[in-house]
Amino acid sequence: MYFLNKTQNEYFELLFPVTSNAEYISGLDTDDEIIETLQRPDCYHDWIDGAWVENTSEKMAQKTIEERGERDKRLSFHVDPVVSNPLLWASLSAEKQGEWTQYRTDLLNVPQQSGFPSSISWPSKPD
Repeated sequence: MYFLNKTQNEYFELLFPVTSNAEYISGLDTDDEIIETLQRPDCYHDWIDGAWVENTSEKMAQKTIEERGERDKRLSFHVDPVVSNPLLWASLSAEKQGEWTQYRTDLLNVPQQSGFPSSISWPSKPD
């Protein structure tokens, strides 16, 4: 059973059986307006005018955070160990250094891609 506290704009699900939804709601010690709803599709839906409506701006904001995190992870795990190690960097040819420099630049520019964050063309890591 799924409920929405309209006063607090909080969605909740009962994990235990009740004999009657109306009886459960009336037994709550609150003056808030609580209604029974359909199951919420996901955390990016809001209850508007009696239906769950996708909140695309919140969904895109979360996707942006996730994709920037993926970009940062690639920088930390792939690029930083190479470019921040002077001995390793010096052992690379000028061509390889250029490839790593370009890879780093391409990763930093991922958020500027036209489809970001929905469609990303991830650069290829140098060999």
